Amino acid sequence: MKEQITELQMMQMDHERSIESLSEQLHSQQSRIEQMEKQLIALIDHIRSLQEFLPATETGNIPPPHY
Repeated sequence: MKEQITELQMMQMDHERSIESLSEQLHSQQSRIEQMEKQLIALIDHIRSLQEFLPATETGNIPPPHY
């Protein structure tokens, strides 16, 4: 009976370590996702600002690339 209790305690310790490790990984990934979302928003804003400087074109009047 004592061996079983010891084994259960060891399993519990292992599970606690696994949970802690997964929690740290989740936190790290969430931080990275938030950073990438900010970068994406900045890129979208930058592209939109660049589009203001492009000349307006009508797609129907542009010849195909092989001409």
